[in-house]
Amino acid sequence: MDIRILDDAGAVAEAAAARMIAQISVRPDAVIAIPTGRTPVEMYRRLTDAHRAGSLDLGRVRWFALDEFLGVPPDHRGSFRSWLLAHLIRPAQLDPTRLATLRGDAPDPDAEVTEYEAKIRAAGGLDLALLGLGRNGHLAFNEPGTPADSATGPRLLTEATRDANSYLLPGGDVPGWGLSMGLGTLAAARALVLMAT
Repeated sequence: MDIRILDDAGAVAEAAAARMIAQISVRPDAVIAIPTGRTPVEMYRRLTDAHRAGSLDLGRVRWFALDEFLGVPPDHRGSFRSWLLAHLIRPAQLDPTRLATLRGDAPDPDAEVTEYEAKIRAAGGLDLALLGLGRNGHLAFNEPGTPADSATGPRLLTEATRDANSYLLPGGDVPGWGLSMGLGTLAAARALVLMAT
């Protein structure tokens, strides 16, 4: 484990972007798990700028969102899919079909998470998983106490996690459940980068 303490959030964004660029340079069709939230915004901006300047090609990367609110459809402005489209896919002018996301409105959430795991395996597994850290220590929607070997599945969200995400949904009406890549799924990635600011 390489722990780096940097001067500020800008330096964290720069270091994370550099790690992403290094991965994509080695494997242009890398399979990368990506987060939402405030922490990665500047990193996505740096990746987008590099892509649009022609110094980085993001066009072949296969992106997998870490999580989604249960009950929220993909086209809802508060969905994590909408967030990732707004902060990475559209600004970089990438093909949105290269972004895989969990369907929060899936009629059968258990079938949805099983299919998501199958998609990750079919892509060859995660080359890199980029993670943020929730205020209460959650990774994706894996709250403290989630088994370390957990697969992608439904997760009961704590009040702290719901409060932290209230800015995303109108009226702060955050669902009590989410769908999330599991800790075991993430641990199987060939590399993990955790950003905390």
